[in-house]
Amino acid sequence: MKIPCQTSHRLRLSSWLSRSGRLLGSLALVGGGLLSACAADSEQQVTPPGSVAGAASGLGGAGTASGGTVSGTGGTAGAAAMPASEVFKEDQVLSYHLTLTESDRTQIEEHGDLEQYVPATLKVTGGVVGSLELGKIGIRHKGAYSLHHCWELNGGVRNYAAECQKLSYKLSFNEYVTPTRFYGLKKLNLHASSGDATKLRELTAYATFRDFGIITSRAVPARVYINGTFVGLFFSVEDIDGRFTKFHYPEGGDGNLYKEIWPRTDALQQSFIDALSTNKTPPDVTDIQSFAAAVAAAKPATLAADLKRWVDVASLVRYLAVDRALKNWDGITAFYSPTSPHNFYWYHDNGKEDRFHLIPWDLDNTSPPFDPYMAPRDYITVPAIPNWNMTPANCDGRPVWSLDQGINITPPQCDPLLRMLAQSQWKTFVEVGNELLAGPFSEAKLLAQIDRWSPILESIIAEDPTMNVLSWRAEKEAFRGVLRQNIADYRAYLTEGLTTEKAEIPLAEPTNAELLASTTDGGLVPGQIYNLEFEPPPVGTAPTQLLHLAAPTATLTTLWNQSNPLHGTADLRMNFSFTSNPAAKWDEWVNLGLGTNENKEFDLRDYVQISLTLKADINRRVRVRVQSPAYNDAFKGIWSEFGQDFTVGTTPTTIKLRLDRLAYPSWARVVWTAGQGWTTTDAEALSVVLSRFAGLVFAPAATFTAAGDLAARTESGFLQIDNIYFQK
Repeated sequence: MKIPCQTSHRLRLSSWLSRSGRLLGSLALVGGGLLSACAADSEQQVTPPGSVAGAASGLGGAGTASGGTVSGTGGTAGAAAMPASEVFKEDQVLSYHLTLTESDRTQIEEHGDLEQYVPATLKVTGGVVGSLELGKIGIRHKGAYSLHHCWELNGGVRNYAAECQKLSYKLSFNEYVTPTRFYGLKKLNLHASSGDATKLRELTAYATFRDFGIITSRAVPARVYINGTFVGLFFSVEDIDGRFTKFHYPEGGDGNLYKEIWPRTDALQQSFIDALSTNKTPPDVTDIQSFAAAVAAAKPATLAADLKRWVDVASLVRYLAVDRALKNWDGITAFYSPTSPHNFYWYHDNGKEDRFHLIPWDLDNTSPPFDPYMAPRDYITVPAIPNWNMTPANCDGRPVWSLDQGINITPPQCDPLLRMLAQSQWKTFVEVGNELLAGPFSEAKLLAQIDRWSPILESIIAEDPTMNVLSWRAEKEAFRGVLRQNIADYRAYLTEGLTTEKAEIPLAEPTNAELLASTTDGGLVPGQIYNLEFEPPPVGTAPTQLLHLAAPTATLTTLWNQSNPLHGTADLRMNFSFTSNPAAKWDEWVNLGLGTNENKEFDLRDYVQISLTLKADINRRVRVRVQSPAYNDAFKGIWSEFGQDFTVGTTPTTIKLRLDRLAYPSWARVVWTAGQGWTTTDAEALSVVLSRFAGLVFAPAATFTAAGDLAARTESGFLQIDNIYFQK
């Protein structure tokens, strides 16, 4: 049934940078015309004058879809213009003008983490669209951690600092007026990509998948205005829904679409139902349950045949080739839940092929300068998570990014499907990976994408109130180096082959009697326990071999403490205070250095870790660093920043400073001048530092606001230290 043409009125539309460790103080309404609202198959098709509205698919006028032909097993997007090609043309930038009432704007800003739609009106201008004015649509914020932490980490109140300043939106064209479509689209995502300073990761990642034959969304830059104010650069990203599947799988486009649920027999039926994006009434998830059962029964040697009924294994290998090349640490290898990874869809086409297809999603965290699988460095203070090619020593959840965040990932080979794919398909994976390196993941292709998008992005960023164009240019140029390094890392990964994680051998711990044995004040010595049970007591009020450093507005005192010590009769206590320094962000800091006996140098390269017990006045971030003359002698006076961050609370905690996991932060590296630092790997530089160990540095952090200011005008605190010993 077709609805008649109608008219409508015109509507109005990172963080603490660890500087506590610094040693220096440093439908169209064009020309007033009326909205074209002629319907096709009971859907309101919004199209500009001069274009031809297709049938229910919503095909528009001339022009090809972003990325050209899309192919892949089960997909049949050919040379014909894709639906909504007018929206995703890569040689244009559309502007989305949204108008909300003040109460609805307040609702979405104060309670956006609820992800509930509020009404808005929308006008789209630019490119082949011209000027389209729609009626009432729905708008809400969208995102997972990238959205919710902007409220949860701020006591439930909206935070506007850092990546929370600009959040992603989802537009629903049929939220209030059911038949409304925008060039066939029911929904459109406007991604802020606030965590990506380059603003290039989504564009390059989607293109790499697509150019390698993996069906995925289209993404293009866009301008967004709210109530007449330009709010900045966003990315218009195609929604994966029934319309998407109907085009890409024309012989079976009405099947079940699942978001972020993996074929596992240990997943609850309700979890599969909750993951359904189509065919929700009534829900029938027996297809993916049968797929899961087939996975559970499959064997590595016969995997392709065992799963032939449900999935094309060769297509999964092709998907994994791109996923691993992009270092997609937030994708199908990221099992935040033991039973399912992140950011993907499974689509079960209901045509002649009648199989499942894997579709990537949310790619703004791809191509990082480091990742928790391949090359953890900078602020990463935990071991690397076993990559897809590594058989893990165990399937315990592994902390990701830092030890205290409470976020764990189960190694990917703990999943039966990914494990069997690695074991049976690695040779094919290498062949496909080399094909990818010669094609879409070649340096020439990737850098050409940067050159292609840069002028378009810069024209928008120059006006974006949340960005600085000079900073963006620097990030863009650095991204070239990141991509070159990632290409080299991927080549090395293919060469590395299948590996097995080494099981950690438990280290011998001292007895309580050894921790209480009397010692002599004199500093750290590997092989001896620094337990502060000194006989005789220190000559002064504090042990020897201490070095005090503090910002001009901070104070630091230390003493040999016998009042409520952490263990035995005494410990080392730091008392410090901070006074706000409005002239400098993040610049209220104190450092306590504890040197070696007689300032000797020791070689720690045969040691595994340093154990120590700490306690603070409140939950504080404490950075523990390794001191060495090598920072000056070998590296020409750089900051002594090889270390690890810990959260220390009011209960005594024994921490393990793993020497192979010490990281040098990027913020300390970027201030190097000519001739400073190292040109080797961080691991080689760390080896030099450890070969000339001269002590430890303790840096408890002040309590900062998200903007980098001291939370209160003054702040006082303490840190207690005890039982330091070296373990092989």
